Amino acid sequence: LFEKNETGASQFGAAMFTWQTNFTLKNSIIRNNMAYNGAGMYNDGRDGVSAFLIENCVFDSNSVTSYGGTCLYNWIDNFEIRDCIFKDNYAPTTGSAMYNRSCVGIIKDCLFENGFAGEIGVTGFGGAVANYSAGSDVVLEGCTFRNNIAGTSGGAVTVGFTAKTTLKDCLFEGNTARFGGAVFNQNDSTTLIVDGCTFNENGAEIVGGALNLSSGIFASVKNSVFFSNSSDVGGAIDISEDSLDLASLDVENCVFRDNFCLTQSGAININ
Repeated sequence: LFEKNETGASQFGAAMFTWQTNFTLKNSIIRNNMAYNGAGMYNDGRDGVSAFLIENCVFDSNSVTSYGGTCLYNWIDNFEIRDCIFKDNYAPTTGSAMYNRSCVGIIKDCLFENGFAGEIGVTGFGGAVANYSAGSDVVLEGCTFRNNIAGTSGGAVTVGFTAKTTLKDCLFEGNTARFGGAVFNQNDSTTLIVDGCTFNENGAEIVGGALNLSSGIFASVKNSVFFSNSSDVGGAIDISEDSLDLASLDVENCVFRDNFCLTQSGAININ
């Protein structure tokens, strides 16, 4: 049990800090910890890539005072995270559960619930998970994202800055944001692959009740179901591009049912 640990101002890793380390963490509870960044764990592999396994752990009610990656801040790491629960965690800007920066990893059979990133209408990306930066290739498989909130973009997940993210056999339910109620994909050369996922009752105030895809990205959405998602524009999916940075969206073998828009396109909006 790691409980009620705290760092000083501008410090990282209240429960654990790792530097160029290979480790395994199993059957643990990480609860009510507070740090400037990475309240649960701060894993730094900048000077030599770290590799770790986290299995059957619970991350509950942790918080940070700046930025994000509340439970796990991972920087240039190789990792596997499976059968874990992330619930009721808070980040002031990005990723209440984890922030993955230039990482290669798989996150499997995990629950992300009631996470909150940012301040409503002001800031906040990735209510649960943020995957960012060149070299990132993260797979989320068999995970459930429920009732997570981002102040602006990506109620559950945000992807950006040339990162690649694969969502396979995941459930997104009741997540909310202004842009991309479940997932927000931003910046040029960023890649999002969605396969076999269910998006149910996610909501965005502005665009993309389930998915919001910005210019210069590639997205593939296959074998997935979009049910009862809502937004002002693009009740299920919104894709926006400009003349210089063209986006690419491939949709195959998907079902769109009972999605709602207030202004334009109940299912897919292409702008």
